[in-house]
Amino acid sequence: MSEESNLPTNTPGEINIPRQGKRPGNISSVSESIEYSRAAFSGPLPPPELLGHYEKLCPGSSDRIIRLAEEEALHRRSIEQSIARTEIEQAKRDSDESGRGQICALLITLAAIGAGAYTALAGHEIAGSIIGVGGIGSIVTTFLAGRSQREAPPPPPPPQQAPRQPKKKGR
Repeated sequence: MSEESNLPTNTPGEINIPRQGKRPGNISSVSESIEYSRAAFSGPLPPPELLGHYEKLCPGSSDRIIRLAEEEALHRRSIEQSIARTEIEQAKRDSDESGRGQICALLITLAAIGAGAYTALAGHEIAGSIIGVGGIGSIVTTFLAGRSQREAPPPPPPPQQAPRQPKKKGR
């Protein structure tokens, strides 16, 4: 008998396992065949057939599996609600901060215009003009710089360079 005859054959759906068995009076090779299958599922609950098998093996397990899936769904929803609430609160804080910044900018601009006008009326027209225009210009520059930073897309990553090959010397 050759060794190749004792090797398992792999045909789809079964595995052959060679076994040595003793029969009265002689020794022979007996082969058992085991069928196998593979199943996969996604989601919190297994398919009903598999859930039924669980219930047969361990009574009450299907209720526990379903309860576990329900609790997981409730937990996931509570986390998502918490994240949504946090994002809404952050948006409100950002909006309030933006409003306070605009009010401060208005007060600074009015103060600069008032100081410039007072200085100009006091007989220093050039100094008054510089104070008024400088105050307004700084606020406008700040607004424009902030807006361009919000609207500008992020810069693209730098291109990766290929490793350099050593140059060959010509003769």
